[in-house]
Amino acid sequence: MRTLKLVSLVIVVQIILISEGEARERVWAGWAPMPGGLTTPHAVTAVVNDGLFVFAVDWWNQIWYQHKPIGGEWNGAWIGPLGFTDVPVGAHNADGDLHVFVKGLDDGRVWERIQDSASGTWSEDWVGTRGTLVTDRGLGASAYDHWSSAVFARDTAGYPRWLQEDDATPTTPWDYIWQRWGSWIPRTDKAMAATQNHQARENHPLSVFLVSTENRIYRNVRQSGKWGPWIEIGGITDKAPAVATDYTFEYRGEDYLFVKGKDDNAMYYKTYNWNTYSWSQWHTFPWGITREGLAAAELSYGYDRGTLYVFCIGKDDYQIYYNFTID
Repeated sequence: MRTLKLVSLVIVVQIILISEGEARERVWAGWAPMPGGLTTPHAVTAVVNDGLFVFAVDWWNQIWYQHKPIGGEWNGAWIGPLGFTDVPVGAHNADGDLHVFVKGLDDGRVWERIQDSASGTWSEDWVGTRGTLVTDRGLGASAYDHWSSAVFARDTAGYPRWLQEDDATPTTPWDYIWQRWGSWIPRTDKAMAATQNHQARENHPLSVFLVSTENRIYRNVRQSGKWGPWIEIGGITDKAPAVATDYTFEYRGEDYLFVKGKDDNAMYYKTYNWNTYSWSQWHTFPWGITREGLAAAELSYGYDRGTLYVFCIGKDDYQIYYNFTID
């Protein structure tokens, strides 16, 4: 099994340890390269939908993906191109279908394409979301209350914005304009990450994470239709964060946050427990460093239930690597 090629550097760790709670130990399988040989200068995107999908943008701005079905193996060859963009895509599973969001290569608008899970076919073309938001960074996305889509992007002034799909009017699904939080808002120059925990005991909280222009990590939570304040959770990173929800029955109610260390390029994770309302300390991945932010997704059903996958980009070879742990 290959591992990431490491670089000999003097390492200064800038991740702050938080000891409010302890994450349970997880045993990682080790890093292995994705099949297919694709290299990329961008972070990839991982999403669960009838197994696991991974999306990557190559050096020529083409979007490719691989699928790992439940209990099966990766495609091996990358499928595409699905479209064109120059930043990481956003993706999530809503209403049983796979929704992919990209920044327009020429216009900076947000565009959506949908794969029907039953047939595996993609919508014929990309459809622009409502509003006039223009962005110059990657996108974050999350299902909201199982059926609606919620998309997160920064505007060109650096403020985070969000857009929610109105699933009650399917003929005009994007029935809202891009919203801006009304309270104090940290500016960001990176993509955001989001997840909704459908098994947490209070109102299916939707959590959004961003990294400020000062490289500090913040979270905001939406419950019962209302957003809270942006709260700094500790840690320093210079890349976009990644987040995944643990859906296994024994440990339901945990969100996993993954980041790249700012100065050492190492990979770190911590968990938020919705039963105790506390963060664990930061944990370091054994082996390997990354040049970009991470991607993460946990399989929530079927044979692979409870398997948490994490993806990174090799520091020297730009290859896509994956690691996983089983509950």
